[in-house]
Amino acid sequence: MFKKFKKELILSSLLTLLPIVIGLLLWDKLPDVMATHWGVNNQADGYSTKAFAVFVFPFILLGIHWLCLWITSKDPGHKKQGEKAIVLTFWLIPTVSLFVTSIMYGLALGNKINMGSVLFGMMGLMFMGIGNYMPKIKQNY
Repeated sequence: MFKKFKKELILSSLLTLLPIVIGLLLWDKLPDVMATHWGVNNQADGYSTKAFAVFVFPFILLGIHWLCLWITSKDPGHKKQGEKAIVLTFWLIPTVSLFVTSIMYGLALGNKINMGSVLFGMMGLMFMGIGNYMPKIKQNY
């Protein structure tokens, strides 16, 4: 699978790590401690250093991305799987990476964002996308 989708793997991995470049461009404007987790009451309840938020967070998402792709490639029936399902697997985590880090940077820079509305809206869109592809995906073993 990785040989066939080598270009997608490289591109999706770079897209997952793009927030590092954005974080470096905004480095002087970002506070030393940034909110990285929010509760259901729309209040930040988890904080990280600027270095962790800019460097480690995207690499954690890259690890999750590669893990999902590796698990998908180890499925004996993945060769029969539709191309749309494979594409969804390649682009879901990079999209989440860009979305979450841009919100995190925006809040750190003082923008007013209602996290509850944004995250529930994003989850709704994600479930609509996954639900759209589910009938097209063959059952795994």
